[in-house]
Amino acid sequence: MSQGETAWISTAISLSSGSFLLLGGRLADLYGRKIMLVGSYTLAAIWSIVAGFARNKYLFFVSRGMQGLAAAGAVPAALGILGANYGPGKRKNKVFASFSAGNPIGAAFGLVLGGLLTSYASWRWMMWIIGIFQALTAVGAFLIIPYDPRRRDPEQRIDFAGAFLVTSGLILFCFGLTDAEVAPDKWKTWYIIFCLILGLVLIGLFIFIESRVKSPLMPLSIWRVPQFGKLMFCFGLGFGAFGGSIIYGYSLYYQQIYQASPITV
Repeated sequence: MSQGETAWISTAISLSSGSFLLLGGRLADLYGRKIMLVGSYTLAAIWSIVAGFARNKYLFFVSRGMQGLAAAGAVPAALGILGANYGPGKRKNKVFASFSAGNPIGAAFGLVLGGLLTSYASWRWMMWIIGIFQALTAVGAFLIIPYDPRRRDPEQRIDFAGAFLVTSGLILFCFGLTDAEVAPDKWKTWYIIFCLILGLVLIGLFIFIESRVKSPLMPLSIWRVPQFGKLMFCFGLGFGAFGGSIIYGYSLYYQQIYQASPITV
């Protein structure tokens, strides 16, 4: 794979999960969080197994994107389940802290496991093991998590226009950022400029639409909560540094410059 194609291994899952996250949250509210969680983990398990059997890069990229789509449904559903079953207090704080700790702990464990499997077996086993854990999680969620009825509030609807605009805008903008370095004329390539500008325009239209519809995917009022904007800004910087620089950038650096083995990296 070229350097640009390698970037899509991690970008595909982040892009699809981020783009569909708001829509996943609304679907979980409307059709039941448990159903959404179990369905999302089942979808993730299927595409993880498919990724392990992929014989070309295109099927692998699609599989990674579908894994991200499943994450977009699972994360808001899981947060909704925790919020509905735990009242305010120290116990709820501990529950959400434990949930948040799963990301860095899982990433660190996954890096070590991935290095071991790649060195002594095959990278495909990493996908298959992930799929097995996701399937077990789906079964466990189905058996243990209490059923939550569907919400039939007539005011709660899917904001299709907002979903289309934010999803399309984020996909185009992130594609431009990811593919710019491998485009024929780098950042001056016409389709890179087009994707970046159109992506920003669609995101701007999404913000405008959200201020007008009765049931927005992202109520703009949340940005008036004290310190919320600053918190999201810091969170974005932290996630970008952790996911982009540390996991992806450093891994390629040690493999390509120092010719280190997967387990060493």
